[in-house]
Amino acid sequence: MIYTARDPTLKVYLAQAGLKTLGHDPGSLDNWWGPRSEAAYQGFLSDQAAINTGIASVFADPKDLAVFAKCKARGNTDLFCFRTGDNGIGASGRITAQMLDPMVALHPLDIRAKWGEMSKAWGKKIVIEYEGKTCIATLEDYMSSVHAEIDLNPAAVAELGIPPGGMVPVTWRWQT
Repeated sequence: MIYTARDPTLKVYLAQAGLKTLGHDPGSLDNWWGPRSEAAYQGFLSDQAAINTGIASVFADPKDLAVFAKCKARGNTDLFCFRTGDNGIGASGRITAQMLDPMVALHPLDIRAKWGEMSKAWGKKIVIEYEGKTCIATLEDYMSSVHAEIDLNPAAVAELGIPPGGMVPVTWRWQT
């Protein structure tokens, strides 16, 4: 079958394929707009309404780890040392201080607003955009900083091309 630009089934197919690419499952790509395609579309619209804009900072980088280790060497508690550095292990239990898997930390209020309990949120995907680049990361930690909206681990920073020091404007949203 040859599709033309005026063929409605082509438009349905392209819409379904686009939704699937964006992480919203419309079911089979069958050129038929049914309840599953509609639910995927509504999910997409809901996600678009929930785009957050704010400052991103960097966590679990070598500087963060060194500050934390120095604080611990003075005999301080983890809780005290988290005020100035990071141990490189997320609240989820995963290693955040690495360059392979992009990971983020969010404020507990943002996490609870979406998932209710922190433990239900670990591993959920977050889409981050910075200067035309996009990164899909997993939520693996929470943050307490009032200076930033989202914390990015070294892998996310590298994928987005963020300069050393961080503190750059980004947009982010939950990927459903």
